[in-house]
Amino acid sequence: MNELKSIRCKFLSILTFLIIFTCTSGVVAYEKPSYRDIIADFPKAKDFNRYLSALEKVVDFCVRHKHYVDLNMQFGLFLIDVNLRRTLQEKSVPAKARSRLENLFEKNDELSSYFHSMVQKNQNVTKMGQDIKLTLLFYNASTWPVPADKFNRKLLKRTKLYNSKQLNIIYGKWENYFKNVNNFEKNYPSPKESDACLAHLVRTPHLPWNRRFLPNCQTPRNCKLMIEEGSDFGYALTHRLLFLVIARFSRSCVVFSEKEDQLKTDTFCKKCFYEAEYIASNNFQFPDLIYEQICLCGLFGHTQFIRNYWLKTLLDFQTSEGCFSAKIGTEDFEENEMKDDEDDWKIDRVLDIMNGQCNGHFSSVAVATLSNALRYILETYY
Repeated sequence: MNELKSIRCKFLSILTFLIIFTCTSGVVAYEKPSYRDIIADFPKAKDFNRYLSALEKVVDFCVRHKHYVDLNMQFGLFLIDVNLRRTLQEKSVPAKARSRLENLFEKNDELSSYFHSMVQKNQNVTKMGQDIKLTLLFYNASTWPVPADKFNRKLLKRTKLYNSKQLNIIYGKWENYFKNVNNFEKNYPSPKESDACLAHLVRTPHLPWNRRFLPNCQTPRNCKLMIEEGSDFGYALTHRLLFLVIARFSRSCVVFSEKEDQLKTDTFCKKCFYEAEYIASNNFQFPDLIYEQICLCGLFGHTQFIRNYWLKTLLDFQTSEGCFSAKIGTEDFEENEMKDDEDDWKIDRVLDIMNGQCNGHFSSVAVATLSNALRYILETYY
């Protein structure tokens, strides 16, 4: 009897350990982080080399395989300049780090020249028409006169924090959420609606930046409606935010008013943060989306997105070739996948590249996220 009781106690002890371990490891339960926890997880000066090395690796991949530099990839590469060129000019950075960044800029210039030469070469291809117009929104860093907002920790304090139970109430079961996000045509705006509105911004005159006053954009009513009444999750939400990004930074204009645009931007980034927390609590099963949220909200100075845990997880998705795969551990590349063919260039490629072993859009938002992380480190420690 005593032996049976002893065995039962040991079983209960093991079971208790497993329950505690499972909950604390984040597999089942995602504990609500404190503001102190998030602040402690911001990148340190020592993280600079890690993130710069990852960025160099993906840029080198693009240099070797230029025909993969499409509209999406070019936007991510363009944000390297937006995040880092001006910041480097303002900071006293050690010579070695400065040299590496300047070398990165040279390669980026080479890629930008290639991309725009291919756009010019395909200028009369009708099916590329709207996408070619969109390239005018980020031709080079000088066409974005408004600098990225300095990272601001106060924005974290305005953001409510949730645990996994609360996040599940907001977003529901993961399977349903995943299906809803991927239903692009059901969400508002759809990718086509978003691109059509961005094309309208191309027609807005490129105005010099005035610190005291930003004029109104030429924004059709349906595009304003997209901003006001669009879906509050997934790519529809980030595309609503993207419109405000392009209006402010590329065209130096406002959609509603400076105050209202700022309010909407803060609201969208709060929603993006909650959704990013939800994705992170579900083992980063939607990496492309979470890093799109990070790279866009980083431009508005939302420091709470620049967390080492999220950034280090991003590096787990980087392949030995330098591009990023939506699945961790994609490493087997065949020799025939390495060939560069200019005739294969498309302005808007199928998302999967390298025979499906990498994802072009994910690689683009990864580039932009890493440049945001480096800008945070430069602003904070140099």
